[in-house]
Amino acid sequence: MKYYSVLLLLIILGFVSACDSPTRPFNNSNVNDPQSPRFEPRTNTSLQTQADTTGVITISWPEQIDIATKLILEKSLGDALSYSPIAELSPETLVFRDSTLVVRQHTY
Repeated sequence: MKYYSVLLLLIILGFVSACDSPTRPFNNSNVNDPQSPRFEPRTNTSLQTQADTTGVITISWPEQIDIATKLILEKSLGDALSYSPIAELSPETLVFRDSTLVVRQHTY
């Protein structure tokens, strides 16, 4: 039994000593990963809004978001610092109509 304990200890020491530490640090370089230092958030500069006389606000954008699985639209409830989700949209969505009729002092 003592022989097996010594043999097991030697095998474990062999594995530990054979493992090299990395020669260079890990660098997460995926530009689509929000945790990556190279993350490049994509913004839509062609966002358009329009309010009609009934208070319905229409938000539109001309292109699909190709890297998203869903879009979460949020609205500020007055202070422009905190936002609450009001809709989850598919990436193919190009128009959203907010018909909650609460239009004063809100930021999308």
